[in-house]
Amino acid sequence: MPQTHVAAKLLKSEKGRADDTWTLQLTNNSNKVAFFIRPQLMQGGEEIMPSYWTANYLTLAPHEQATVTVSVPKAKLGSAWPEILVDGWNVAKQFVKLPAKTK
Repeated sequence: MPQTHVAAKLLKSEKGRADDTWTLQLTNNSNKVAFFIRPQLMQGGEEIMPSYWTANYLTLAPHEQATVTVSVPKAKLGSAWPEILVDGWNVAKQFVKLPAKTK
């Protein structure tokens, strides 16, 4: 399957009382299918568990986009701030930096 790239853009960041939430837009700007895209909320090289996604393992047709949201309990966010890893079956790995933690 030919390699492709998916553009990942942070749309919104919300700080809740018990959870923090981020909304991400994934766009396949190529002429190839982006297969089994898996976003993951990461911290220190490990996936944060539990993290609740509205969708994962997405497949995007050429020039298609999708919006996904992840939320995580504040208690699971240690001192290091997380980032989002986006990769897939034929999708180049990339990291999306999240806004700095505010008190």
